[in-house]
Amino acid sequence: VWGSYVFKPGYSVFGRYEQTDPSNQLNPANENDYLQLGVDWKARPYLTVALVGKQSTAKTALQETETNEVGIWTQWDF
Repeated sequence: VWGSYVFKPGYSVFGRYEQTDPSNQLNPANENDYLQLGVDWKARPYLTVALVGKQSTAKTALQETETNEVGIWTQWDF
């Protein structure tokens, strides 16, 4: 699931969620979850800046690994 909402000209919020079973036939216990939330700003017609938080969880029969990130991403359109 992915969505975005423009709340003010040049500003928007967005989110993304994924749940996958990468090895459903070989090992059904494997599961991955991915969540991403952020806000972006169109600083210039060619430059977008975003503040983003991400969380990823990978589960197997033996362990569960979780990673969390926060960062600033830029996109340069040319």
